[in-house]
Amino acid sequence: MEIKENSQKVELIINRQDQQETATEIDLVNVFSNMGRRKRVFLPLVAMLLILGLILPMLIAELSNKSPDAQAVVQMNYEDAQAVSFPSFVLQQALDDTLLSESLTATQLERNITVEQLLSEATRQRLEVLEQEVSANQSNVSEASEISLDYEDIYIVTLSNGFGGENSGKQVYLEAAEIRDLLDNVIGGYNTYLYESTVDFLLPEVDLSAVSLNDLEYVERLDVIRGILNTLEAYCKDNQTRFPGYRSATNGLSFADLSENVALVRSVDVNYLYSFIKLRGVAENASLLQNKWIFTLRNTQLALDEIESRIESNNTIIQEYQNETIALSSMDGEFSQNTSVTTEYYNTLVRSQMQLYDRKAELEQEILDLEDKISTSSQNASPDMLRYVEAEYAYVYRDALGVQQLVIDYAEELQSSDTVTNSYITSTGAQVNADGFFSADNLKKAATGGVVGLVIALVIWAAAGLAEELKKEGPAYGKERETAGESREA
Repeated sequence: MEIKENSQKVELIINRQDQQETATEIDLVNVFSNMGRRKRVFLPLVAMLLILGLILPMLIAELSNKSPDAQAVVQMNYEDAQAVSFPSFVLQQALDDTLLSESLTATQLERNITVEQLLSEATRQRLEVLEQEVSANQSNVSEASEISLDYEDIYIVTLSNGFGGENSGKQVYLEAAEIRDLLDNVIGGYNTYLYESTVDFLLPEVDLSAVSLNDLEYVERLDVIRGILNTLEAYCKDNQTRFPGYRSATNGLSFADLSENVALVRSVDVNYLYSFIKLRGVAENASLLQNKWIFTLRNTQLALDEIESRIESNNTIIQEYQNETIALSSMDGEFSQNTSVTTEYYNTLVRSQMQLYDRKAELEQEILDLEDKISTSSQNASPDMLRYVEAEYAYVYRDALGVQQLVIDYAEELQSSDTVTNSYITSTGAQVNADGFFSADNLKKAATGGVVGLVIALVIWAAAGLAEELKKEGPAYGKERETAGESREA
């Protein structure tokens, strides 16, 4: 009996060892079956963690975004515009005009402003063509002349957030509304600065009252007056294009109306008296006037000869000039192409030649007019004729002064109006570059968070199914198998 008992004990011990060895084997089918039975509990958990993983990264990024930048596109609207540069007093005035939660200095503001000028459309096209040629043939540029870059009067002004402290390393951040208003005030102050520094820009460049005419013959005086009226008419036509819809608040005139008034004085007053004097050869000192015209004709002819000589010399250079080339060749040597490009010197030479031809045409017309004046017989006028011409000239001079003053008053009124004070630059208005809630960067973070949340939920679900399987393989389940074995032995 003892041996049997001992043998049973031994057998039971062996059974326990076998049970411990088999307990380490896990049936995955049972694990997935356990997960399926608990899907009503864990599917909501998976959905909750997935949604939380999507939303939480975007929410954290949005709450932690303390440095939105502001940006504006600025276009200069006047000729010979200089590059955008904000003086210190303009920046200080912008700070004074903006309500800020933090105190800033003009130096801090200046360090955070960057200005980028845009390339012209022609330059961008040249660069794109060159890039396409190189990429299409998988080639590299072995020899390249420097391409001249032309820029437009359009600038991108960026105000970066995060202002460094003057005496410490602490960064000062502004709210989105604050940095937007600050950049708007900087640009508005710069427009005012341009207006105040070029306040006489719109005024005509001629002044009849400043010209001394007393020592000239009447026909010479009328030439001077006609030239001033021509300049005023051109001034009105140029500004008619720039301010097409503007009308004076005083008299309701536009630049087109002013141009017609100037042309009327020139054609009715000046040209009439000029023709009268020329046809009758009226002069106070005819011989002196003839000598002046002959002397002027000789000088004009010399100037024409000089222009023609320069034109001929430039034509020779242009015909013989060799433009630079860009050599394009593939890295394996199978492709090679030379592209001719004009240099800045060549372009300057062509523009100069066009100006010389224009000047030549002007001098030829002046020579024709002088020859016509010299061919007209002039004589000393009688006292009665001189008195008549003097009286008519007084009317002409008065009308010319009157229409000039009309143009000047109109220009001064225009300069003080909002049409001009706000037109030196055009701005799109400051836009805050803060990333939105659904920005590309936030969406990437949301995708990553969603994947992490889904993985965590699935791991928890699988762990629950595995725990249930391990529980089945625990001591209680082994004890049942031991009891069953003992009963079979009995």
